[in-house]
Amino acid sequence: MLTTSPLPTTPTKDLQPWAETLLCLGQAFLPPRDPSFQHAIIHDLPRDLQDLNDTLGFTTNAALAQWSEHLGHWADDEQALLKCYSRLFLSPPTPASLNAGRHLDGQLMGPSAVEMEQVYQAHALARDPNLHQLPDHLALQLQFVAFLLAEAPTAADPETYLHDARGFTSRYLRGWLKNLVSQCQTGEAAYHLPPVYSQLADFTHQAILRLLEQLPQREAAPQPTDQAPPPVRDNPFTGKEADKNAGDTHPITCSRCSEPFMAEGELAGIIAALHANDVSAAHLCICPDCRAGAMGMTAMKPPEVR
Repeated sequence: MLTTSPLPTTPTKDLQPWAETLLCLGQAFLPPRDPSFQHAIIHDLPRDLQDLNDTLGFTTNAALAQWSEHLGHWADDEQALLKCYSRLFLSPPTPASLNAGRHLDGQLMGPSAVEMEQVYQAHALARDPNLHQLPDHLALQLQFVAFLLAEAPTAADPETYLHDARGFTSRYLRGWLKNLVSQCQTGEAAYHLPPVYSQLADFTHQAILRLLEQLPQREAAPQPTDQAPPPVRDNPFTGKEADKNAGDTHPITCSRCSEPFMAEGELAGIIAALHANDVSAAHLCICPDCRAGAMGMTAMKPPEVR
């Protein structure tokens, strides 16, 4: 069983500015199609991030001032923001990708995206058909972590929310944001665009690294040698419950529909290798029908701070 340290390194109330910061950053990575949304990013977001940075210190005031200056050049042509976003992230060939799976798995709707959707569902988040981003889109990732941080103060077990926030951030966010910064810089240079989204990605990267310093860590308590270990929590960050009967010659229980299926060929070998190293393969224990259905998934509804 996992135990928490007696006190989190940071009280949950002190994490609320982080929830607001991640919500702001997450919104900024959505397509700026609506004129009012474009106006908000150009005129309001710099002030909001400056206020939050005064509290959290995730970047320098000089960097924020420079970024605000670049945005200010578009004050009379707010459609320029959409053109910049489209050139970087939407119009093929896109030089940068906001989908974590492209960076972590080398593909869309790969194992990481399926895992993320399972995590969202575990927290009972609804789908919004009006939002067309995939589960691994940076905007949804940031808003999900913001949701966990915002819920923690009123939760019966706040450490669980903070632990999940740390696990999600470490596993799905920290490892690829630096690459996103580089992609944006390359695209902006190639198409003679101001460094608006590369700087925004850098703010996000620095904020994530700073946030991880504030989140508490759980440590495993030593197990008595004369007792069997208790059941493992079915959690993508800590558990192996979903794939406990996986193997290369035995039926596997699908972690989505709970129906048995046979893993064949390379998939069976990968699952067996992961188990041999005591690593969860829950993200691979998905039957062909569910994996095909996952390809049509729509984005999760963005969480909101209370």
